Amino acid sequence: MGAGAEALRAALAVVAPVRCAGCGREDEALCPSCARALRPDPRIRPLPGLAVAAAAEYAGTVRAVLLAMKAGDRPALCRPLAAMLGPALDLLAREVTGPGEVDLVPVPSTAAAVRERGFRHVDRLIAALPRPGRPHRALRLSGDNVDQAGLGRAARFAQRRAAFVCRPSPGRRFVLVDDIVTSGATLLAAADAARAAGADVVGAAVVASTRRQENL
Repeated sequence: MGAGAEALRAALAVVAPVRCAGCGREDEALCPSCARALRPDPRIRPLPGLAVAAAAEYAGTVRAVLLAMKAGDRPALCRPLAAMLGPALDLLAREVTGPGEVDLVPVPSTAAAVRERGFRHVDRLIAALPRPGRPHRALRLSGDNVDQAGLGRAARFAQRRAAFVCRPSPGRRFVLVDDIVTSGATLLAAADAARAAGADVVGAAVVASTRRQENL
């Protein structure tokens, strides 16, 4: 890094101090150690009727960076997280979806979450993939939905029916994309809506999966 860039970085740190999203280290948006910890280890997590490729476990540095991206107004963190998501999509293509074109369909957040965050984080993850993708926004939330963060397993599944609607998509092949899978209720609801609209939902990919989800 040149002297000019170092000076600019120092000036920005005074005006808008940053801390590492993973460990809290000062003056680093993502320190080298935490960047190395964002190492994908993609695996297929089966849900009933839907194969989900998860890049990593939702724990440690991965969890901290995801939370910082979503709750800390730090959309730039989408890029290192998308670098993890890419190998999960590759694994899904090798083991589940096979050859052929697919649409990467983001699972939408509630309107309130988008307003608070200021951006659609899953769309940004797709746009920042190593092989840049374009989000195919076929899904939307239906009715009065609440954010499922913090809800228990039973409550998540109770909200599953009619949670999403999908525009008509006969013959389209969809891969659903989200940041985290916990109980799986959200992905299954999205898949139900897409299939009802005529799409072939061939799988899903996420940055992280909780331990809880693995035991479904």
